[in-house]
Amino acid sequence: VPIQELKSSLLPIQGQKALQLPDVEGQVSVEGQKISPVPVQHKRKMTPNCVVQVDNVCKPPRKKKNVCLSPKKGESTDVLMKQMEYSPPTSHAEKDTYVFCKKLGIELEVTEDTIEIPKLDKALLTNGVVLEIHRFARQTDLPLKYAVFNILEYNFDLGLESEAQRIRFSGDVFCLVQRMITKKRKLTASKRGDFCKQIFPLPFTRKPRVKKSELVLVTESTSKCETEKVADWHEFEALKADVETKTEVIKKLREKCDALKDQKAQLIEQRTERGKKCHEVKAELKHMTEKYDKAKVKLTRLCVRNINKRMRRRDNKIKELENKVSELTQEKNNIAAQYEQEKNAKRNLELRNIILEQDVKKIKYEKKKEHMRMNYHKKRKEETKVKYSDPAFSMRLKRLNEEIYFWQGRYTEIKDEMDILVQRKLPTYENAKYNDKIREVYMDLMANMGVSSNKVSDVVRLVLVKLAGMKVDRLPRETSSRSFYVEARQVALQQVKETLSTETNLTLCTDGTTKFGHKYGTAGVFLKDGTRLHIGLREQSSGSASSILQTVQEMVQDIVRSPGTAEENVVRQQNEVFAKITNLFGDRASTEKKFNSMLSDYRSEVLPEIVGGYDNYSESEKAKLSLVNELFCGLHLIDGLAHQANATLSVWEKLIFGNDQVGSQCLPNATKETSESGTIRLIRTVCKAVHDKGCVEQGKPVQFKCFWASKNKSDPVPLSPFRGHRINIIFHNAAGVYFLYTELVEFTAKFQHDKPLFAEVNADLNVQQFVAGCRALGLVSKFITEPLWRVLSLKEHVLEMNDRYQTLVAKLKELQKDGMKLVRGEMNLFDDVEMNGGPVFDNLIASVNPEFDELTVQIVELILASFLKVCCRMLADHLEHGRYDEVTEDVAERMQSVPKTNVSCERDFGVFDQLLRVKTNATGIALEGMVMFKENRTWEWLSTLDSKKKEEVLAIARRSVREQKAIFCERIKKINEERLKINDKRPCKLPQCEDSEITIKQKLTVDLNNYGGLWDTEGQVDEQIEHLDEETASVAVNSQLKFRRFVLGMKNEQGIFNTSKKGRNLNLQDLVINLKLAIKKQEESTPQIDPTIRCRGLNTPRKVKGTPAKKGKSTPQKGRSPAVKAGVEVTPVKASNIPRVQFSPDMDSSPASSWDVIKQKQRFLQEAFNLQVKVRDSGRKKMGLDELKLPKVTHPDQLLGKRVKHGIEENEKKNWYKGTVIAMREEGRGQTFKLKYDECQMTWWFDLWKDFQQDNVKLLPLTAHNLLGKKVEHMFVSSEDGAETWWPGRVLRCTDDRNSFVIEYEDEEVDSEGTKLFEYPLLDDYINNELRILS
Repeated sequence: VPIQELKSSLLPIQGQKALQLPDVEGQVSVEGQKISPVPVQHKRKMTPNCVVQVDNVCKPPRKKKNVCLSPKKGESTDVLMKQMEYSPPTSHAEKDTYVFCKKLGIELEVTEDTIEIPKLDKALLTNGVVLEIHRFARQTDLPLKYAVFNILEYNFDLGLESEAQRIRFSGDVFCLVQRMITKKRKLTASKRGDFCKQIFPLPFTRKPRVKKSELVLVTESTSKCETEKVADWHEFEALKADVETKTEVIKKLREKCDALKDQKAQLIEQRTERGKKCHEVKAELKHMTEKYDKAKVKLTRLCVRNINKRMRRRDNKIKELENKVSELTQEKNNIAAQYEQEKNAKRNLELRNIILEQDVKKIKYEKKKEHMRMNYHKKRKEETKVKYSDPAFSMRLKRLNEEIYFWQGRYTEIKDEMDILVQRKLPTYENAKYNDKIREVYMDLMANMGVSSNKVSDVVRLVLVKLAGMKVDRLPRETSSRSFYVEARQVALQQVKETLSTETNLTLCTDGTTKFGHKYGTAGVFLKDGTRLHIGLREQSSGSASSILQTVQEMVQDIVRSPGTAEENVVRQQNEVFAKITNLFGDRASTEKKFNSMLSDYRSEVLPEIVGGYDNYSESEKAKLSLVNELFCGLHLIDGLAHQANATLSVWEKLIFGNDQVGSQCLPNATKETSESGTIRLIRTVCKAVHDKGCVEQGKPVQFKCFWASKNKSDPVPLSPFRGHRINIIFHNAAGVYFLYTELVEFTAKFQHDKPLFAEVNADLNVQQFVAGCRALGLVSKFITEPLWRVLSLKEHVLEMNDRYQTLVAKLKELQKDGMKLVRGEMNLFDDVEMNGGPVFDNLIASVNPEFDELTVQIVELILASFLKVCCRMLADHLEHGRYDEVTEDVAERMQSVPKTNVSCERDFGVFDQLLRVKTNATGIALEGMVMFKENRTWEWLSTLDSKKKEEVLAIARRSVREQKAIFCERIKKINEERLKINDKRPCKLPQCEDSEITIKQKLTVDLNNYGGLWDTEGQVDEQIEHLDEETASVAVNSQLKFRRFVLGMKNEQGIFNTSKKGRNLNLQDLVINLKLAIKKQEESTPQIDPTIRCRGLNTPRKVKGTPAKKGKSTPQKGRSPAVKAGVEVTPVKASNIPRVQFSPDMDSSPASSWDVIKQKQRFLQEAFNLQVKVRDSGRKKMGLDELKLPKVTHPDQLLGKRVKHGIEENEKKNWYKGTVIAMREEGRGQTFKLKYDECQMTWWFDLWKDFQQDNVKLLPLTAHNLLGKKVEHMFVSSEDGAETWWPGRVLRCTDDRNSFVIEYEDEEVDSEGTKLFEYPLLDDYINNELRILS
C-alpha cells in the first residue's frame, strides 16, 4: 500500500507534464524503508523534459519464499518488516561459485550505494557469465528480468540512451537468457563447456525516434529555459508539499494495515477454538476490501500501466508452486516406496549373505580339515619314508592337492558371486552412450528373435528383475532401439567382409521377387565349406538384368565400405570381391542368363586391375581366369517338371475329349481356366475343399476330418497346402487325391448341392481320365521327384550330380517306351536311394482293372516323354558331352563352393515376407538388417570375438548409423527416379481398332491369293517355288508365314514364323524350312473329330465303339448311397493287395488314340534332342571348348578307329566304359571288333555293330589329347583313278590352332628337306571318317 500511494503521489496531475525529481538519485525513502527503482540509474543526468515512467521506477520488490506474512506469538510488526527487507547473498561459499564473473571482475551485488566502475566491452559477455548472472539474480528479491538488466548495465557498456530502450532491452535479454538455458539443457555434458565459452548475442539497440512535436518542444524549452526555471521550482515545491501530504496518508494507512495484521494473527490463534468469529473476520475483510477497492480506483485513475498483469503472474506463480509441491509430494512417496523396496532387498541380501558366510565357514572348515589331513600325511611320510615308498601314496597326495585347489577356486567363485549380489545394480549407460553389452543384447533380441522395438526394453527389465533380481540404471527408449536394426546390419556386413577376405572361388546366388508391387532382390555367397553368407535383400527399380547387377554392386559396396574409407579404396575392394566370384548359381530364367553374361563381362574388365601381371598371361590363361561357371538349381528342375506335366496333361485330355466340355466345365457357373488341365484342376479344388488352409468360405476341412475318422482311419489326410509348398506340391497332392478318391466321392456328394466348390470337385471325380492323371502324377512323385529331391539334399560335390542326371535321363528314355514298370512299381530311380512305402504308395501300384491300368500307362509314358524335353533343356550342361560332363581337377576345385539347390534364397524371401506382414512400418534398411543378422547367425560370430575386437566392431556399427541412413535415403530416391524414367520411356499403346486388324488380314489374304492361295502340303511348296525367282519366292513364302500366323492364329513356337534373325533377313532356304515345319505342325495338331461325339457332361459317358450310349438321364434307385449315385462302387479294403479305388462299369475309361500318343511322344523326343544340342553347344562355347562334332557311322567298317563308350550289364545295372576300336575281322556274315578300354591294357572282341544298333555303343568326341602319340591310319584319294588308300603313321604334336597336327608316315619317302613330317587337320578328317586310331 505505501508503494502504491507513493506511485500515485509521483504521477502528474491530468493536463500537466511529468517531471523527474532532481534531488532523488535512484532511490525513494518511505518511513526509513528504501525502495530501489528498476533499472537503477548510475550517475546519469536528467534532462528537464525527460518523462519518468513510474511503473519502471517504483517496482515493488518480490517476496522471499521464507517470509512469514503474519507475526508469530510474541513478535511485533517491526520484526515482520525487517524480514521483508532485501538482503542479497553475501556468503563467501556462494561467491566462489561464480567463476566466470570472478575472472572478469563483474560486480553482482548492485545497490544504490555501489560505486561506479569502468564499463566492460560487450564482446567479453559469454554464455557462462550470463548463466552466473541469472543464477545470482534468482536469489534476489527483485523481479528476475530487472535484476539481470541492472547487473548487465552496471558492468557493461550497453549503449542505451532512453528509458524506452531500457525497457525493451530488458525484455529481449530475458527472452534470450531463457532460450539459452533451454538449449543448454539439451546438450550433453561434454559439449556444455564449449557452449559456456561462446559469446552471448545481445539484442540490437536502435536509437529512439523523436517526433517533430518533441523537437519543437525541445527547441522552445532550450530557448525559454531561463524564464521557466522559476516556474519549475515553484511547481517542484508544490509537488514536494503534495508528497508530504501523501506521506501522512500513507502513515495512516500503514497503521490500519498493522491493526488488520494483529487482528488476523489473533484469528489464526483462535481458529481452532472459536470458529464463529470467522464470519466477523469476513465482514471486516469485506469492509477493508471496499476501502481497498476505493483506493485502487483512485490509483487506477492516476496510473499509466495496468497492474493486472502482475496479479496474473502472481496467481500463475502460486499455481506453479502448488503443482511443484504436489510433484514433490508424489516424488517423496515414490522415494519412500523405493526405500521400502531397497530395505527389503537389503534384508534379503543380508539373509543371503549369512547363508553364504555359513557356506564359506563350512568350506574353510573343510579346507582346514584337508590341510590338517595333508599335514598328517606329510608327517607320516617323513616318518615312514622308506616304508611307504609305494607310488599309490603319491597319487593320493596329488589327488588331495587337486581337491584343495578345487575348493580354493570354488571359494573364489562364491566370493565373486557375493560381490555381484551385494551390488544388485547393472550399469548400462556409460560415457554418454549405452555400453556394448546392452547393444549386443538388443541386437540379438530385435534382429534375431523378432522382439519389437517398443517392447524390448520391457522384456529386458522384466527378465533382470524377475529372474536375477537386479535393477538397471537406464534402458534405451523406442527411438533409440530402432537404430539397433541399422547397427545389426553393419555388424553383419563386417562379418561378411572379414569372411570374404580369406576366401576364394566364391559362388554368387541371386534371386528376385515382387511383394505388394515392389521389386526385391536378394543375393548370397557360398563358401567352400558349404556355408552361405547373405549379403543383402533390398528393393530395386525393376526386375531387369541391369537392375539386378546394380543391386549386387551396391551390396558389395556396402560390405567393403566402412566409416572413413576413401572412395578409391572402396572401388578397389569391390573389384577384388568380384574377382573372387568364379561361379554363378540361379534358376536360369531369361533375366538370370542376361545377368550372368553382364556380370562375366564386368568381371573380365576388372581382372587386369586385380590380378598382378595380367598382361603377361597368354590368351588361353586369360580366358581361364575370366571363366565363370553358370550352374542350375536342382529344385527348379522339379518345378519345371510340374509345369511340363500340366501342359502334357492338357494335350492328352485334348486328344481324348477334343474341344468338348468335361467334368466341372459343364456346370453353369464353373470357372474357365484355359491354362490348367482337368487333372490339375481336380487336385487344386480338392485341396481348397477339404484342407485346413483351403478355401475359407466354401471349404469344409473339419467335417472331412470327422468323416475320415469315422471310417476308422487313424492316418492323417495326405494333403499339403499350396501356399508355402511350391516345388513338389502337384505330384504329392495328386497321390493324396488318388488315395482319398473313394472317401472324396462320398463326401462331396453330400455337399454338392450346397456349395459350388463341392459340385465342381464331384463332377471332376466322375471323369476317370482325371483320376488316372492323378495316379500318374502320384507315381511320378514316388518314383521320380521324391528320390531326386532326397539326392539333392545330400552333401556332396555338385559334379557328382552328373551321373544322377544322366541316370535320370536314361530311366526316362527307358520308361517312356514301357510305362508298365512304373505303374507296377518294378523300378528304382537310384540304387542307393530306397523307396518310401506306406498306404499311399501301396494304393498307387495296386491294379484296379486292365482298362484303367492301360489308361494310366498311356499318360505315364506321355508325361515321361515330355520330361525328357525339360531335362535335356535344363540339364544339357551335365549330360553327356556337356561342358560340365568331364572337367579338369582345376575346374572341379573352383566349383567346390557350388550348392545343389537355391533353397537359401527362397528361405530369405520367406523370412522377408513374414517380416513385411508382422512389421508393417519397418523401413527397408531395418528389414535387411534383420534378415542378414538372422541368416548369417551374426550373434554367434560376435560371441567368438575377443573383447577388444568386439568393442571395435560395435563402435564402427554405432558410428555408421547416420551414414547408412543417408545412403539408404539416397538409394530410394534414385530408385524412384529410375522408375519415373522407365515409365516415361514406356510407349502409350492405344487399343487397336478392329477395322485396322480386318484391313491387315484382308491385305494378307490378297497377297496370299497372288501366289496361288494357301500352300497346304510340302509338295505344293516345292511346286510353287520352282516357277518363281529367288526374290519373288522369298516374298511368297513370307506371305504364307504371315497368313498362318496372323490370320490362322498359329503359335510362333521355336520361332518358325520369324523372318529375320539377329537383325538379318533369313534366306529363301531357311524360310522354306520354317514354312514346311509350320505345315507339319498344323497337320499334327489338327484333331480328327468324331461327329457322333457330343458335349460330355457329368452324367453323359463317352460313346465307345461296341458299347451303345445310354439315352436320357439316369434315375438313381432308392436306398443307394451317394457314392453309387456318382457312379462309384464303394467297397471296404480287406487286404493290402486289394485297391481302394474301384470304378463303376458305366464310367468311360477310353484312352487316347495310340497313333496320336506316339506322334506326341516323337515330337517330345525330337524337341528334347534339339534343345539338348542347342544348350550343350552354347555351354561348350562359353566354356572355351570346341564345338561338339561326331562322325556319322552308317556302315560297320566306319566303327574301326573310333572312340566309343561301351555299355555292359553288370548286376542288373548298366555300366559304361570308354575305349578305342583298334581292329576288325570278318566272321561269317558279320564283323567282330577289337576294343581296347582306357582303364586297362587288355583287349576284347565284341560284335560292336549290333551293340551300336541297340544303343549300347555310343561315339565319343575326339580331343587333341586322344591323338597325341597314337598310331593312326590316314586316308588319301588318288587323283588319277580315285582309289582310297590308308597310310599308317603316328601323330607327333599339335600346332597352336588346336586342329592341325604334325604326323609322320611310315612308308613315305624323304622329301627335299630330308623329313617325313606333314601337317594336316586331323580332327576334321576324323569327323569325315578319313582317320582311324589304331592304338
